[in-house]
Amino acid sequence: MTLIRTLLPILVLVLLSAGSGWYLTRLEANLNAARTTESTAPRLKGQNVRVTVLNDSGAIDHRIVAAGVFQGPAGSGTDLVAPELTQFRDGAVVATGTALAGWVSEDQERMRMLNNVVLTHRSSADGLVTRLETEFLEYEPKRKLATTDRPVTITRPGPRVDAIGMRADLVAEKTYLLSRVRGTQEQDQ
Repeated sequence: MTLIRTLLPILVLVLLSAGSGWYLTRLEANLNAARTTESTAPRLKGQNVRVTVLNDSGAIDHRIVAAGVFQGPAGSGTDLVAPELTQFRDGAVVATGTALAGWVSEDQERMRMLNNVVLTHRSSADGLVTRLETEFLEYEPKRKLATTDRPVTITRPGPRVDAIGMRADLVAEKTYLLSRVRGTQEQDQ
């Protein structure tokens, strides 16, 4: 009986050692398989890239030009260096946007512009140019919607409006300011 009591703890330790060795080997094999199937390294790099998107009738809808692009792992989208966005309507440029950095979703449904964002839009009603400045802008090219939750400055000949947050519909040519709206009007001289 004392022999069993003496050998039992040793037998349990040997079984635990063998079982944990097997478990750790399987765990490491699974981790190595996961590392080889999905890399976190960029998949695509490019310089001076131009992407032109056509609408349903075959005319140019919008164009994105970037000094550099870095596409991440599947599903993460594409980072842009110094992106320039041009929006067209009936063959004419109606809006342009520039920034120091940007991002486009994998499905190209969303674009983000970051750092020193400047968006200009020419009104179809009066032909005047509206200039929008912010640090972050999210744009949906197909729906022609631009939004931000950051401080924004909008200027036209005469008026200047500062606000926090904005939603702009480029098709309807309407801009909705979300909070802390302040405006000034320059007098004609």
